[in-house]
Order: sequence, then C-alpha cells, then structure tokens
Amino acid sequence: MQMKNLLQTTVFFFSVLLLYHTADAQDIPKPEIDHSYKPLKVEFNEEGSKYLRFLMWHQL
Repeated sequence: MQMKNLLQTTVFFFSVLLLYHTADAQDIPKPEIDHSYKPLKVEFNEEGSKYLRFLMWHQL
C-alpha cells in the first residue's frame, strides 16, 4: 500500500513539473522593462509649465 502511494505521489509530482516546464517553454515575447528614471509629476496645466514633482530617495 505504501509503495502505491509513493508511486502516485511521484507521478503527480513529475506531471506538475512537466506542465510547469511546458508552460514556461512557450515562445512568448517578454516586454522590455524600462529602468530609466521617471519622476512622479502632477501637471497643473496642459503645457506642463506648472507642475508638482515628488522626489523619493530610498536606501535599503
């Protein structure tokens, strides 16, 4: 009985692993991440000459 449970658990584990690998292996283009600095800015007029900008400095 214990051998049957071990076999079922092993088959389940490898089937989940296979499904995960198959889903990950698809050729889905990943979007390019833009890491450039963009300040948080609230514009008060359409020209952008009046605005409020927030600067945030972090140290971890």
